[in-house]
Amino acid sequence: MAKINFSDMVESAKEGFAIAVAKVIEERVMANFVGNANLVSGIAKLVVSSFVPSSGLLKYLKVAMVVDAGEDLAYSLLGGFFGGGEEVNVI
Repeated sequence: MAKINFSDMVESAKEGFAIAVAKVIEERVMANFVGNANLVSGIAKLVVSSFVPSSGLLKYLKVAMVVDAGEDLAYSLLGGFFGGGEEVNVI
C-alpha cells in the first residue's frame, strides 16, 4: 500500500484554491468584454492566456484562463443541451 504524503496533498489543495480564486476573478472581469460561455469568450480567453507568463502567481491565472476557456468552448458547442451563453455585442 502506498504511503500518503500529506504535504503534497496540502500543496495541491493550495494550488487548486489559488486557481479557483483566479478563475472567479478572471471570469467576472472578462465577461464585461467578451461575455461568458460562448465561442467568442472561449477563443478570447485562450488568446489572452497565451500572453500570461507561466511564472510566479501568474501561473495560477494562466491555468484558470485556460480552464475557463475550455469551459466556454464546451458550453458553446453543447449549447443546445445546456442553453446558450451570455452574448456580448462586440463593437
